[in-house]
Amino acid sequence: MKNREFIFDKYPLATIMISALLVRLLAVIYSKGYMASDDHFETIAIAYDWLRYGVFNSDGLLAWAKNPPSELNRFPLYNLILLGQMKILRFFGVVSLDNMMYFIRAVHAILSLIPVYIYYRLTLDITKSAKFALIAGLVGALHFGVPFLSVRNLIEVVGGHFWIVAIYAIYKYQFTRTNNWLITAGLFTGLAWMVRFQIALAVIPVPFLLWFQYRELKPVIYYSLSVFLMILISALSDYWLLGKFAGTTISLIFGAINGQSMYNTTVFIYPLEIIFFFIPPLSIILIIFAFKKKFWNKHLILTISTLSFIVFHTMLSNRQERFMIPIIPVLILIFIFTLWHQYKEKIYLFKNKKMYLSIISFTLIVNFTLLILFTFNFWHKGLVEPMSWIEQNYDSASPAKIAFVSPTKRELYPFDYAGYTKVDTLCVFDWDELGKIKSSNFIADYYVIYPPNSNELKKYKEIIESEVGSLREIYYSSPSRIDRILHYLNPRHNAKNEAWIFRSKQ
Repeated sequence: MKNREFIFDKYPLATIMISALLVRLLAVIYSKGYMASDDHFETIAIAYDWLRYGVFNSDGLLAWAKNPPSELNRFPLYNLILLGQMKILRFFGVVSLDNMMYFIRAVHAILSLIPVYIYYRLTLDITKSAKFALIAGLVGALHFGVPFLSVRNLIEVVGGHFWIVAIYAIYKYQFTRTNNWLITAGLFTGLAWMVRFQIALAVIPVPFLLWFQYRELKPVIYYSLSVFLMILISALSDYWLLGKFAGTTISLIFGAINGQSMYNTTVFIYPLEIIFFFIPPLSIILIIFAFKKKFWNKHLILTISTLSFIVFHTMLSNRQERFMIPIIPVLILIFIFTLWHQYKEKIYLFKNKKMYLSIISFTLIVNFTLLILFTFNFWHKGLVEPMSWIEQNYDSASPAKIAFVSPTKRELYPFDYAGYTKVDTLCVFDWDELGKIKSSNFIADYYVIYPPNSNELKKYKEIIESEVGSLREIYYSSPSRIDRILHYLNPRHNAKNEAWIFRSKQ
């Protein structure tokens, strides 16, 4: 068996990239909806508004929902890229957001192949082992969380893709001492910073580490000037788009200083998140070894920049799980390299063959189980699906009128999925507000009802009928698996979003 050559031995990179692409394409088709509210309302919704109503408001400055340009703290590059994709789709006659999202998720999936290539290429450069480089690439290709994250419209995800390119370029400089690699690293650092400003928390120590590692200023200057060029471009772009030099950067910094926590999370949320994302006990073993001085000496910039990102985020009052997404690609690199060092030195994990086989087997079983769960899922299904169903089934030229009834939980509804022409909506978040339907003469085409559970549906229907007359059920949107699981884990924060659509019997 040792002398047999398999197809993945002959074509390791092709094996990796095809595996990664196939799983990501499944995520494009099945991992619909949005994970976090920013996944839609600060990205897709803004770009879709620009497509329909224009990029600039009446003052000639960037329009961003109800936010005045002077307070905007997101550099708009990512949203403008989304707008470009939407314009291409509209040129070919695609205007439905639900249909557009397949293409947009596919573009994100293709972009996410960049880190996968880097895992293989950089591991091969460092270890000189084609087999271990194959394993490294497959880890990045098939880690349970990565395909699903790769198609999300979060700036944290895209910023992470660009940041690992910068790290790769820094390693290439270490191998070749070619200054162009430092320029590339600086430009991609700036690009990552433009997409996700908080990448700066990983970048802060990099110039000092370059000086420490090479004991000369030239690498620091090449890298820093390239980063500064990108920052200057973003500052000038802010002036053009918002009327304020470096407006988004200034707003974000002052917002971070004066802001308060949006969620009550533990100070240990990030270490715990990393441990569970990379599946214990293997993740714990790899983290312990990553703190060894011998490992740090070989991967100084990679490890300290990552630690800087985690520590600075921990010090901020606003701690959210998605804030760690930008460093997931480099964390995968760290864990790949720690695994290699343990293998070479036959320590910890590889000291006992039975132990490492059992831990690796357990990790693989959990990983592939979660890969299926995360890839074949529809996030916030009960919020998105009723909208897209209405768009497909509404047959009038005038905008649809939709009443949303959710008296136990206030929600942000992704109205954009209901049609290219903006729908007319009325939301009831308290039973006392139900009278708004009659008093405002809002004759709804559809009533989308969100009771806390199916047992309450009859009561909800009767209460609404007492205001608007008889209703008939025409569609039911069941919760997805992931929505059910999140609701079970934290019902107070995560609604199942089980939805029923009704129409008047008249």
